[in-house]
Amino acid sequence: MVFTGSRNGGPLDVMVVGGGQAGLGVGYYLLRAGLSFAIFDAEDGPGGAWRPGWDSLRAFSPPRYSSLPGH
Repeated sequence: MVFTGSRNGGPLDVMVVGGGQAGLGVGYYLLRAGLSFAIFDAEDGPGGAWRPGWDSLRAFSPPRYSSLPGH
């Protein structure tokens, strides 16, 4: 999975390795700072490491309690 917050496909200011909670949090602050970045993760989509082990895992908390910045 690669999420890109880049400007017109130009060079990146930052590369973030890992799309877990910390990587997504860093991405939030990079976006607010106006920096171009990409988040790289070995899995195909969000929650990739959790999906194979827990088919029934769902977010059950309101976003403001998720500990992710921006909520």
